[in-house]
Amino acid sequence: MPPTPVTIFTICNKKAWRQIATISSPNGDEKEAASVANIGGDGLASFLENFGGKDRDVPKLALYRLWLGPDVDHLKCLTIAHGDGAWGQLHDCYFLAEGDQDKLAALFDRLQHQYGTPTLGEAKKQIAPISDRPLSAELKQQLRTLPQANLVPAK
Repeated sequence: MPPTPVTIFTICNKKAWRQIATISSPNGDEKEAASVANIGGDGLASFLENFGGKDRDVPKLALYRLWLGPDVDHLKCLTIAHGDGAWGQLHDCYFLAEGDQDKLAALFDRLQHQYGTPTLGEAKKQIAPISDRPLSAELKQQLRTLPQANLVPAK
């Protein structure tokens, strides 16, 4: 059976949604296509990109939520995670961070009034789930109108 594509969307540029990836799971069938355990074999990974490797001490913070599924009508909010590095929860979202520890602490201090205190994750340990937020009917309709990435044939 060919891999089943899973489409991932993100929000960017003032709440405009765009498709960022279509992932074909090599080990799962249509029934399991939305299972995070089947994406990439061992799970879904996220990271902060710093391709040039410059300014590693400058604090960088990415807040995110992920919805996964085989199509717009079956997207489910990812609510449980574990990881390593500088990650955790802030403002009922997951975060990834990079930078000098003192500068990151100062950044979290500046954000505390608006976003609260972060829960820092530990390597390979789960933290409490974030809330499950289903997508609205209006947003699902907007997502249906996005251009779709072409499927890449399996090798």
